Amino acid sequence: MNFYEVQEQWNNLHWHTVAFFKKESDAEKLVSMYESRSSSYPVRIVENKFTSAKELKEKFGYSV
Repeated sequence: MNFYEVQEQWNNLHWHTVAFFKKESDAEKLVSMYESRSSSYPVRIVENKFTSAKELKEKFGYSV
């Protein structure tokens, strides 16, 4: 299952999490709202994935 994280760039290369969403369309709505502000920092959407116990067992050899 994927989820989407909206991040705003503060100073230099530091990214601050603004919100998490289940749907990419909701994340895009927030990004468009942030970009419409007059004084806005760069914003990006990062796609993340939940890890299952089965994937952990395959990767590390033990279960959670």
